[in-house]
Amino acid sequence: MKQGRYTKAQVVDHIIPIRIPEGWQKRWDENNYQSLCIACHNRKTKEDQEKFHFKKVADENY
Repeated sequence: MKQGRYTKAQVVDHIIPIRIPEGWQKRWDENNYQSLCIACHNRKTKEDQEKFHFKKVADENY
């Protein structure tokens, strides 16, 4: 809805990314959750990666 359109939510996103210390502490805090469609989640994840300088999960050795 933030983009001005209604789309079925497909992903639960952490508003504050769990890959930074503050986000990790809030990982179970329901106030840190938001529902997003996949396109919006991917956009937000890319913005978070640029803002917080963490690697993509695919770039790490899991």
